[in-house]
Amino acid sequence: MKKTAFVFVLILIHKGLVFAQAADVDTIGFYHNGKIELNWKFLKRHKTFDEKTFMLQEKYANGNIFKEYFRNNDSTFLYTEYYENPDTTVEYKSASWGKKREGYVMVSNQTTGDTIVVINPATYAERRYMDTLLLPIKQWAFYYLNGNKKAEGEFLDGKRHGLWKFYDEFQNLNQKIRYKKGRIETIELINRIEEKSFEITGNEINGIWIIPDPAANGGYTPNPKFNDYRFMNKIEKINGIGHIYNFVENGELEYTKTKIVKTEYKDAEKGLSIIRKFDVVEQSKGNWTLINYHQLEMTLEGEKELFEVEYISENKLRLRQIKTTPGK
Repeated sequence: MKKTAFVFVLILIHKGLVFAQAADVDTIGFYHNGKIELNWKFLKRHKTFDEKTFMLQEKYANGNIFKEYFRNNDSTFLYTEYYENPDTTVEYKSASWGKKREGYVMVSNQTTGDTIVVINPATYAERRYMDTLLLPIKQWAFYYLNGNKKAEGEFLDGKRHGLWKFYDEFQNLNQKIRYKKGRIETIELINRIEEKSFEITGNEINGIWIIPDPAANGGYTPNPKFNDYRFMNKIEKINGIGHIYNFVENGELEYTKTKIVKTEYKDAEKGLSIIRKFDVVEQSKGNWTLINYHQLEMTLEGEKELFEVEYISENKLRLRQIKTTPGK
């Protein structure tokens, strides 16, 4: 079995040497957990986990941390993997900034009894190591470059198990999937755009939405990276401070702008009650229409704006501006 696998690796080397060198890797192929793998860029040496190993760290060529292992008990390590170049433009770095994924792995130095075969593409020199199997267990989290969570859930026997949640880059929940040892049992879509339905998107947009005024929100400063975006929250009636859009079912659009005029503080049963009173400072009417299930056109006072509907749920709407046509 092992001899056959090794011969196969050599064949792959002769056929794929140019590709491997172009990808700047020093590992062409290896035999791991019963199968041939190719192009594992970061396998520089065998990782030995024994009673003396309490922490193991690997680094990228640029010096940034690639992987970290911290011992949790005799056979379990907290595993953390990092991006080579995280999104350094993030203004408010969270504790997860720079992480690619993190969770617990169960380590076994002789689980499969197989060996890893590594071949140097320049010299064809062979190195053999005892296979180390890392099985993901317990709770795991995956992240985007900007530090926001991408997915979270639990592994059982190395397979996804139980409820998993998946998010977009803005930390909006996209879907929930329930697994049973790797097999999907149920899928619940949260972002209705994923339904790809003109009717569903239209029904979800109907109603009153507000873009809160940052000046009335604790001194929050908008991130200039998001100038093309409009983040809206659904409300039951015209209330609050900011820009309010009422998408009427017949295609009419009512716009209201409010500003804060007075803040009152009163003692309440559960603490301090803060009441902010507002005045309407601007109103206008227009119309809205869906171009397709994911594009929305809004017209107010002759100015026409086209938006990509990137996210919509029961109470959140995210629009990205594509085009603006000024009114005459």
